[in-house]
Amino acid sequence: MTRAVVVGGSLAGMCAARVLGDYFDDVVIVERDRYPHGIAERPGTPQGRHVHTLLNRGREEFDRLFPGFTAALLQAGAHEIDLAYDLAFMTHLGEWRARRRTGDRNLFASRSLIEATVRRLFVQRSKVEILDHTAVTGLVVRGSGARRSLAGVCVADRDSGVRTEIAADIVVDASGRRSRAFRWLADVGIDPPEMTVVNPDSAYSTCWFDAPESSSWPSEWWWKCILVQYRPTRDTHQCFLYPIEGNRWIATLAGGGKPYPAGELEGFMDGVRRLPSPIVYEALKLARPVTPVYQFRQMSNFFRRYDRWKEPLGGFISVGDATCALNPAYGQGMSVATISAGVIERCLRRLSPKDAHLSRAIAVEQAKSLGSVWALATCADFRQPQTAGREPVLSKLFRTYYDRMFVPATRSNDVVWRHYVRTYNLTQPISTLYRPSIVGRVLWEAFRRRLGSRAARREVGLWPSPGSGARAVDRDRAHDGEAAGEQLKVGRSA
Repeated sequence: MTRAVVVGGSLAGMCAARVLGDYFDDVVIVERDRYPHGIAERPGTPQGRHVHTLLNRGREEFDRLFPGFTAALLQAGAHEIDLAYDLAFMTHLGEWRARRRTGDRNLFASRSLIEATVRRLFVQRSKVEILDHTAVTGLVVRGSGARRSLAGVCVADRDSGVRTEIAADIVVDASGRRSRAFRWLADVGIDPPEMTVVNPDSAYSTCWFDAPESSSWPSEWWWKCILVQYRPTRDTHQCFLYPIEGNRWIATLAGGGKPYPAGELEGFMDGVRRLPSPIVYEALKLARPVTPVYQFRQMSNFFRRYDRWKEPLGGFISVGDATCALNPAYGQGMSVATISAGVIERCLRRLSPKDAHLSRAIAVEQAKSLGSVWALATCADFRQPQTAGREPVLSKLFRTYYDRMFVPATRSNDVVWRHYVRTYNLTQPISTLYRPSIVGRVLWEAFRRRLGSRAARREVGLWPSPGSGARAVDRDRAHDGEAAGEQLKVGRSA
């Protein structure tokens, strides 16, 4: 008889439990919150009210683990969008990204809908026991020194306060970025692993809106969603505007460094108005706010290096955000949950549930699998001068190559562009961008730019055109609204 206990019943926990159910006789999820009935928020997902993008890697893995996931999500009102074509995207370089059809479509929905869909499919397909409204209070460890072994967890019912022990062969920590595993390990005399932290000192403010009626939407506004990034050293905020189910929008204002985005509507809209482009502000003027402004400040990236653990506890496994938590601005968290579950599955194909090397094998392979994701997130954060943390030399070199050569090459080279999209969607590793065939194309495009007119290949105006033409007006001269209004007329008449 083999048993696995999963701490945390969010997306990472359900994905892990789904895989473990194929290899263990008994799987138990211990969830601190009470599972909601239907589509509802949980306290355990404090970032749940903010923008969520499901990258293609995550979508593929959810469909594999929970067949029918995409169909169920779309039926419930989620949006399927080709970001390369339907996203109005002002990059950190202050230019609008050219539009291309790629065939890659991302899913957009509220976190509550995504989690409710996975939970329903999980319950239908799994025989996993779920103990909700139950808190894990510690680990059960037998023996000492070299003979030390994990025997289970201590839990407490949050209603009655009754404490019990659950025996287990392995314990999987899927409790997210607020994991208490380090405390549990310290309580039994075990030094936790080292942790790498990159803190961008940023925050979120989000408001939900009823989208405007189609009759009030200018015909020239071709976009389905908007991303306006901040320009390093010039701006303090960036904004995401994406559709979700129920004909609603989620607008999230993200700020790097103080002052953080405001927590009330007037200040929120003022922050949106001061973006490098007026595009989001003008769109939100047509919409109706339906929620308060929600704030979120847990934006640090951290990597708990269980793969380098000097005192590993056999049978203890950490997955998802409990291991590698990333700045949620980049939309990678849900995909990380599915990647971790895939690692568990691959390791269990070659190792038995009782193999003493299982937890170590999972930690090492997971670190390798998440290395690219970590590099993408932290490299982007290191663009901001207020970011705290030690940037590796290779990260600095990659950032220089990526910002100054690779991204500009995506404007004119379709092959480079496709690799950009695949890397963003986590369907290929970041190392692909260093392949000689790709580097050669990037260098060729850089050479062509040196020979030709750089301005002819950039769109640097306040408003994106339906194609890739240039419309240069300096937003820094338009904060009083007059120049912005003139540019608004240009944008609508393009």
